[in-house]
Amino acid sequence: MRLSLTIVALLAPLPAWAGAGVAYGWGFNPLIVAPLAGLAWLFMHGAEQMAARGRPVATWRQGVFYAGLAVLWAALQSPLAAWAGIAYEGHAWQGLLLRILGPLLVLLAAPQSALIAGLGRRARRGLARRLPHRGRARRILRAALQPLPAALAFIGTLYLWELPPLQNAAQAQALLGALMRGTFLLTGLWFFATLFHPQDPPHGPAHVRRQLMLIAATFSQLLLGAAITMKPMILYTAYHLGLGDEAGGGYVIWTPSCFVLLAAIILVVHQWNAAEERLWRRAQRGGLSNAEMMALMPQTAQELWLVVTPKNRRTAYGLSMIPLILFVMVFATVTTVRMM
Repeated sequence: MRLSLTIVALLAPLPAWAGAGVAYGWGFNPLIVAPLAGLAWLFMHGAEQMAARGRPVATWRQGVFYAGLAVLWAALQSPLAAWAGIAYEGHAWQGLLLRILGPLLVLLAAPQSALIAGLGRRARRGLARRLPHRGRARRILRAALQPLPAALAFIGTLYLWELPPLQNAAQAQALLGALMRGTFLLTGLWFFATLFHPQDPPHGPAHVRRQLMLIAATFSQLLLGAAITMKPMILYTAYHLGLGDEAGGGYVIWTPSCFVLLAAIILVVHQWNAAEERLWRRAQRGGLSNAEMMALMPQTAQELWLVVTPKNRRTAYGLSMIPLILFVMVFATVTTVRMM
């Protein structure tokens, strides 16, 4: 019954409505709806399988995953998609959902285990055989899931598509526009897959690097959005709605997007603390190697100070960036309002 309701919710087109002289409707593109519905079914089936094995998926994780799929669906099939075709502000909101909010929710749910469990036994075995376990392919995959390449791809894709010639061409040519949205989604998934990597260091990225990639992404959004908001000329002639529309789009890139990324910074701090607690519990159970125990358990007060101080300093630096970013955003907002 739950499966039927989920599929109906994803597939059912809702009534169209009109606004600003343009018909806005909920679309039904099978190339978009079918993968989203398939992922919802696979995750649900996997969650049921894991619950039957005594490893239930937390309710909040299920809710967050379905919410992420709903956000992606809304970005591509709701009236927002039509608005994005005629207004730069609509394009900016669509980019926020596709690049940031949707991927953040989907990957925050850590759906990998449930999705794999949802596959049939034969499909799981085939997947296990095809996944790179060692060698060059494995090294390339591990290198890709590092903060630097993920952040560069995430930021670079945004700046590339916001170049006026490319942005105008993407609005004029359907295929190029689809490529733009596809790269937004893929780099967003790449970014948040790295950010919410399920493994703790050293197998996963260091948490301080995860914070730094978020801070870099936040400042990149802020700088680009502020520049678009405050510029005195029209850049995106394909939209035909003038400076007000472009200023609205710049504000979306600048403020709502940054607040979502700031929420992600808080999530990473929580993730970091949880990793430290897991390491301590492993030490209490005797699950660490002798080398790990020696690193974790200093023998003198001076060694304790040497071990704890860098971690506290990194945490403090990371946390201090949050109010700093907020201050810059508020200052820039006030400056923009005064200039208008």
